[in-house]
Amino acid sequence: MAELTTLQSSAAERICARFPQVSRNEFRGDITLTIAPADLAEVMSFAKESCGFDMLLCVSSVDNLGQEPRYEVNYTITQAENGTNLLVRCPVSESDCAV
Repeated sequence: MAELTTLQSSAAERICARFPQVSRNEFRGDITLTIAPADLAEVMSFAKESCGFDMLLCVSSVDNLGQEPRYEVNYTITQAENGTNLLVRCPVSESDCAV
């Protein structure tokens, strides 16, 4: 488990170093990266090509009714070989509802 956490942390650090606009949050040993919709394709490509995240494991959404940004799209990506997961969160405004 410690090795997976180290791999996850290392990958998150590389992504944040390449994209300073990405914010990182850690909760109970899981790392979440928050990115703007405009950066999604570039960040995900970097995660795949440079960090080894080769599988999109899950896509989900959240409706934060009464809050802005109202929506968020969550992507769980994984390195299939070793099981390292990373959550990428993309907040989306109700007025510009596109990713």
